[in-house]
Amino acid sequence: MSIATKPKPRPKAVNIAKRAVRLCLEGSISWVSKRKSKANKRLKCKMQKYRAKVKNFEF
Repeated sequence: MSIATKPKPRPKAVNIAKRAVRLCLEGSISWVSKRKSKANKRLKCKMQKYRAKVKNFEF
């Protein structure tokens, strides 16, 4: 068994989240539906998590 370690921060995921937030504000998430539904669901999950933070963001 591998020893559980703290997950390292992933800048890639952060960039994806920021991009998703930007697209959400623009109102164009249509490109998501063209991808796999699994990725779509995952992104929607992320969006809900970040939506609360979006209100504090300034672009």
